Amino acid sequence: MGFLPKDYSAPVTKNYMDLEEGENRIRILGPSPVFVGNEYWIDTDEGRRPVRVPMNTPIDESELAIDPRTGEKTKIKHFWALKVWNYAAKKVQMLLVHQKTIREGIRGLTEDQEWGEPDGKGLFAYDISIKQSKANDRVSYSVSPKPKTQLAEEIVKANESVKINFNALFDGTDAFKAHV
Repeated sequence: MGFLPKDYSAPVTKNYMDLEEGENRIRILGPSPVFVGNEYWIDTDEGRRPVRVPMNTPIDESELAIDPRTGEKTKIKHFWALKVWNYAAKKVQMLLVHQKTIREGIRGLTEDQEWGEPDGKGLFAYDISIKQSKANDRVSYSVSPKPKTQLAEEIVKANESVKINFNALFDGTDAFKAHV
């Protein structure tokens, strides 16, 4: 027996999922499976911070922060915000997806008759594996479905108990604080 239990990992306390190198297994949860918008960075007296706006909202490009590495204005990034079950963290979290490869992979699955869209409650019938690979300075992603399975009761209960206010992404408040 080792110093720590074989399956030990530190508990995850944060509410936002970060993709790690290797496999990231998730189940997309409802009731609204995807929330879309655009994100850009601005410089303030307190430092650099992200600004998120609903899709199709005009953005004043003069506000964009300057990237210190390139000296150019930062880019506006499209994002999806998803409520997911993160199997590694054993927790409901929000996943912000900026990567086009991931968005296209998930969208492709929802348009495929064999995999399909979420049910009427916004729940997917299958898990998704998002694999992150790094080679030199490049990061790449691949998306693949896992066999359809019944959602574990633990996940159903966690999904029902965790409420996310996705509109908080646009007003800078905490999306996980109690909301009406």
